[in-house]
Amino acid sequence: MNPFLIACLSSWVVLHAAGAATASRPNFLVLLCDDLGWGDLACYGHPRIRTPHLDGLAKQGVRFTSCYSAAPVSSLDLLPTFCALGRAAVPRGLKLDGADLRPVFNGEPVKRDQPLFWVYFRALNDQRAALRDGPWKLLAKLDHGKLPGLVNVTEATAPGARQAALTDFSLYRLTDDPGEARDLSAEEPAKLQELSAKLETLYRELTATMHVWPDTPLAAPAQSNWR
Repeated sequence: MNPFLIACLSSWVVLHAAGAATASRPNFLVLLCDDLGWGDLACYGHPRIRTPHLDGLAKQGVRFTSCYSAAPVSSLDLLPTFCALGRAAVPRGLKLDGADLRPVFNGEPVKRDQPLFWVYFRALNDQRAALRDGPWKLLAKLDHGKLPGLVNVTEATAPGARQAALTDFSLYRLTDDPGEARDLSAEEPAKLQELSAKLETLYRELTATMHVWPDTPLAAPAQSNWR
């Protein structure tokens, strides 16, 4: 973001807060914590982690216990959204996997050119490829779970990732089964065929254009004598 714009916004916030201090308006304190889930606080029931100061703040205020998402979103949607907000054109020939989230803030659905799709080569389980299309979610293993977990895709591991077969599909209708407890792949063969074909196309497209790291670590830059 433009530094001048950040400075202007910061100044406005400070002046606005100073003016509000004398008015009869509520004050809000927003705490942003990295890698902290709601269940990691004692006031939300964690059995071991103690957070007495945060618990005290929660006791004095309002503790939110429920949430609702009007549309499925992903971190993949952030870059297209930032480009739209900044009126920045996506470089020609570059395809973004996400979508612009601005309609969500007006209560409208996200307009996607393709289903929401992601792959985690080092997922905690063997289902590393996923697709979300409307109420449906499809999960798949790679080579029946035999593809080793990859921290990074390198020159040595890229061929295996590109050639991996999508196998062992699981299909869920999240509007009826948000906990993904009932696999419908056997009961919905037509939907399974439709979504698995979409997932296959997206996976091949992704692995064909994904960034591949060199096998040898990049050399550190030479030390400069500049002072």
